[in-house]
Amino acid sequence: YSTFEASRLPSAWTDIANKYDVCWTTSAWNKQVMIESGVKTPIHVISPVATGTVLDKLPPKGGKFRFLASFQWGERKNVVGLVRAFCAAFDGNKDVQLIIKSHVMADDTQSQTTIEGGIKQILSSIRLTAKPDIKLLCSIQSAAEMSKLTAACHAGISLSHGEGWG
Repeated sequence: YSTFEASRLPSAWTDIANKYDVCWTTSAWNKQVMIESGVKTPIHVISPVATGTVLDKLPPKGGKFRFLASFQWGERKNVVGLVRAFCAAFDGNKDVQLIIKSHVMADDTQSQTTIEGGIKQILSSIRLTAKPDIKLLCSIQSAAEMSKLTAACHAGISLSHGEGWG
């Protein structure tokens, strides 16, 4: 399962994709990019979006319903929209948490300080009945730690804009 934001795959990716039995991607545009880059493996377009009432059917994972947003901090990722939407949807709901796994600088402490300040600024522009439960993680995580974090959450969330999805 892969998505690429440019109009051509790196040749190493094409070589890897051609070793698989099947490839999945997120859009017809990405499928065309893969084909034009030389991928011969069958390619299927699979929507990356949960539909219907899937969120209502998930069992709790030890308390709060947790959303995970993982990205490099920046305007393109629409952090303002993400935090505003979360607050609008769940203002006052103590059973929901937004976990933001992000970085903006190579130094974890500088990232933490910068991103905390950004979130405080966003929250100061919103009328809230209660402080939202937003947890911030800025340290580098191993693949095992990221797997554990992802497994501890119920849903991934992204409001990014300006991405190269065709």
